[in-house]
Order: sequence, then structure tokens, then C-alpha cells
Amino acid sequence: MIQSGATIWARQTIESDIFFDKPDKWFKIWFYLVNMVNFKDTKQFARGSGFTKYELIMHATGATKNQIDSFIRYAKEQSMLSTQKTTRGMVVTVTNYNTYQKLDNYKTDTQTETQPKHNRNTTDTIQKKGSMEVSKNESLSNSKPQERDVKKFFKENNHSGYKKFYDSNEPDWMSGGKPINNWKHLANSYMDNHPNTKGGIVESKTNQSILDKLQRQSREEVNL
Repeated sequence: MIQSGATIWARQTIESDIFFDKPDKWFKIWFYLVNMVNFKDTKQFARGSGFTKYELIMHATGATKNQIDSFIRYAKEQSMLSTQKTTRGMVVTVTNYNTYQKLDNYKTDTQTETQPKHNRNTTDTIQKKGSMEVSKNESLSNSKPQERDVKKFFKENNHSGYKKFYDSNEPDWMSGGKPINNWKHLANSYMDNHPNTKGGIVESKTNQSILDKLQRQSREEVNL
């Protein structure tokens, strides 16, 4: 039997902004927090809430404090979560935890097939037309970005090398002799291969023993 239970992730997650359009570390932080909060009510916290602190998130995800700060600001703006500071860390509450962690809220294939055919055809036609327009616009913005967009993306990811990345790809934005389909994917690859050493800090993952120790300390602090 698998230990520690499970969480549910909707298929539409891979189409969300946090997965597709934001720095890679942001989704890793989000994934960690959703899995960290309580899956049932306890004396200390309600379902969907839990205690954590920056050190735990940093060691679990490899993210920097600035990256965590940027993600939390974004997540609050999008009503994804809320936080409450404590003397030893913070309490995180995932806003729609009960909605997304209840399997009954997901449509099955059988339920989907029972929709009236004529309504489905009408909807499909509208969606296809809209998708074509969106795809065309996304293709243009994803293949050849403005410098301000690149600068913003690198800033969100707490990386200072946007200028070198941008200049090296101007004006053609080609890779392997072909036009770039998504410059953000290329940027993520660049940042992975060129660690940000600004301030003498290089991101690195910490071994599991240190993470376990921090988690034990957090549990002990909560029970004080």
C-alpha cells in the first residue's frame, strides 16, 4: 500500500498559466504546497490548510526565497491560496482544496457523452474558431517576444541573465535552423544551463535527510 495518501490533479492543470506560462519553480512550489496541507481536519488545522516555513519550501523545491515570494504574491492575486504569518513560519490555506480534491467533482467520460449532440457540435464549432484565433496570436507572441517580456520573465524567475539570452537570439529567434515555437521553454532551458550566480548564490537541492529534519522540527513547533 502506498504511504501518505494521494492528491488529485485535474487534466486541465497542464493548460493552466502556472504550469505553462510561469517559471518552472512556481509550479514546483505550488505542487509542494498542495501536497503539504492537511487532507482532513485536525485539531491544529482544517482540511486544505497546514503549517510550513520558507526553509522547508526551499529545501523541498530548490527554489530561492525570492522565487517563493514571487509565487506567493501571484498565487494570492489569483486567489489560489492565502497565508497567515506565525512566530515560527506561516499557515497556508489552499483556496479551492475541497473542490479539486473531491473526485465526485470530476466528470466521467459517460457523463460527458450524455450531452445533447447538437449542443456539443455548436460548442465545438465555437471552440475551434476561438482556438484558431488564440493559437494564431499565441504563436506570434511565443515565437518572437518583445525585450520587455523576456526581462519580466527572467525577473519572475529571479535570474539576471535576460539581456544575454535576448541578444543571443535576436533578430531571428531560430533554434536548430527552425523558428522557435515557444521562447519561454528556451528561456527555461537557458536558465537551467546558466545558473544565476548573482550575489554568490547558486541554486542547489538539499539532500532528503536535511528536509526530513526540518519537517520534524516544524511538526514539533506546531505542537508546542
